[in-house]
Amino acid sequence: MDERTSVLCALGDERQRNFICDQLAADGYPVEPARSPSELQIRARNRPPGVLLLGRLERRHDELALLRAIRSGNAVRADIDPALAVILLGSETDQLAMLRAFAAGCDDYLARPPEYPELRARIDALA
Repeated sequence: MDERTSVLCALGDERQRNFICDQLAADGYPVEPARSPSELQIRARNRPPGVLLLGRLERRHDELALLRAIRSGNAVRADIDPALAVILLGSETDQLAMLRAFAAGCDDYLARPPEYPELRARIDALA
């Protein structure tokens, strides 16, 4: 089997995070879960991912603020590569939510819950 890109799955929704991590692991992706911004930062520092799946962690729209901080090279997030490929898993399906996600710096956007085959294809496209 070819080597798969590593994925950091940062979602506050435990059920969804576990489902995505289980599916990716079953398909041979090295995957790490994170349930908070601080856990995301620690895991990214210890094992830099190829792709970050980023969704709502603690508060509404905190994923957008976190993504902006990563893209700006903010010193607090300095251990996360600003060029890291990010798929934002948004809680809304409208165009305004997608526009805000791309303005914050995501490379791709999917509404939650994502269809797994589509999510996997998008991870592969960014890898």
